Amino acid sequence: MNTTRRAALVAALWAATALLTGPAFAEDAAPATATFVVRVIEASKGDTPSVDPRIEEMRRELRPFESRYNRFALVHEATFTLQPQGSQEVALPANSKFALQFVGLQPGKVPRVRYQATTPSGRTMRSVAPGARTLDAIGNGDKLTIVSTLVR
Repeated sequence: MNTTRRAALVAALWAATALLTGPAFAEDAAPATATFVVRVIEASKGDTPSVDPRIEEMRRELRPFESRYNRFALVHEATFTLQPQGSQEVALPANSKFALQFVGLQPGKVPRVRYQATTPSGRTMRSVAPGARTLDAIGNGDKLTIVSTLVR
């Protein structure tokens, strides 16, 4: 293939890519948002094992906690959508709080959602794919508070 034909082919591919993907920087583009579903779960030890029916689909994810706790009850659920740098707090038992700050989207084949979770024991920066769930465990006397964060 001669140089002229090769240059024409590269230019045509570049133009086609630009048409398919749109402008590299859209001035009027709205900032990306992320939706989070935060569930506060109380784990305790009881005579009869039980899992709240509202969190039954999480049974497998709760399995690691079953060596010390056998009762899991949904205390609170909140769904919220945040803009980059937006934050939301959720009340936890024992007058503590869980805070979530949406940092932004991390580009890639599958864009990942970057957020910071703040619990009474510290802060954690996370980067997760939409549909993923993370769990934070917080000791609360003889009970355990589990904060489930699902990214949509």
